[in-house]
Amino acid sequence: GDFPGDICPDWSSLAGVYEHSLCFNHFYLPNVIWYGPLKVQFEQVDYLVWCPTCGGSPMKRLGDDYGNWFLIDPLNSANPSDWNTWKIEVRPDGLRMFVNGQQYATLDDTRWVNDPYFGVFGSTDEYSNSTWRWDYVEVRPLDN
Repeated sequence: GDFPGDICPDWSSLAGVYEHSLCFNHFYLPNVIWYGPLKVQFEQVDYLVWCPTCGGSPMKRLGDDYGNWFLIDPLNSANPSDWNTWKIEVRPDGLRMFVNGQQYATLDDTRWVNDPYFGVFGSTDEYSNSTWRWDYVEVRPLDN
């Protein structure tokens, strides 16, 4: 991967925290969005750009090929008020995404499958409180 193993982020300055280049700068990211139901925007982030004048969050997640990004709306097998089981399979020929046993997507891009970084991001379009809870996280070899 592109993470050199240094302290991430660099907490010695505000710029080190927000304008960092020491952390994970390319990764796959399912962005799960609550808005009553659930939807997911799956992103292949190729680089991060600091842009405080662009609006919204100043740290922008960008890609070289947005054809690899996709949106599933609504995520029918996911109950927004209950626990859901997510599975991301990283295979030599790409990625597969499942929610509660139902396969939703196959991504045939292999650019970052050999880099060991994967993110999950949760956001909301609602104004009520929301909380992420991880009951169980497992990383294991495929087909076991």
